[in-house]
Amino acid sequence: MRPIVAVLAAGLLALAVPAASSARTHSHALTCHSGVTVFHQGNTRLFWAGRGHPGHKHPVWYACSSALRRPHAFVAGHLTTDDLVSHFRSAGTRVGFVWESLKANGFGVDQKIVIGWVDVASGATHQAVVGQPGDPTSPNFGDVKGVAVGDDGAMALVVKAGDDSEVIGYAPALTDRLGDPRALFTVQAGDVIPRSLTLAGGAISWMSKSGVPGSVSVSG
Repeated sequence: MRPIVAVLAAGLLALAVPAASSARTHSHALTCHSGVTVFHQGNTRLFWAGRGHPGHKHPVWYACSSALRRPHAFVAGHLTTDDLVSHFRSAGTRVGFVWESLKANGFGVDQKIVIGWVDVASGATHQAVVGQPGDPTSPNFGDVKGVAVGDDGAMALVVKAGDDSEVIGYAPALTDRLGDPRALFTVQAGDVIPRSLTLAGGAISWMSKSGVPGSVSVSG
């Protein structure tokens, strides 16, 4: 009888090992409580987490909400770039953001700046690259300091120029993406309060640090 008991015990142990391994794998599965929180408002949480194999992870940004019960990816970085997603602004079910991606080259660093939003009800995301080479109307003069999302999904942005001024830009809403951002107005004082930026009624409005309001038509 002892040999039979030993065989049964060995078999049970073999069956138990995969179960334990499965439990460990499940405990590390991505959930809406994972990662590092970058935006939290009500039931909406945006976060980033490293994905990939150990030593070869890249950052991915996810959205969770009362509608998105599982992490929904909306921005994915790369192994060869340094990525940062910031300047979050909510408007209805959309959350606007700025994604900056830096990649080293033989002479320095290539910079790509993207503005966009993620809809925390549907999971849809629309994006546009800020700055199109050779386009004189493109607001590719510096870093994006803040954004605002309109009711139709269009976006406004304020860009710090190379001098002390700031540029107010606009990206129209298209069917499946944002249109190319274009410069609308230059604030010579360069004192726009980024979080005061709004987009409504066909106009972009803002407040300056000196208390002076500003506004420009998106068709101007």
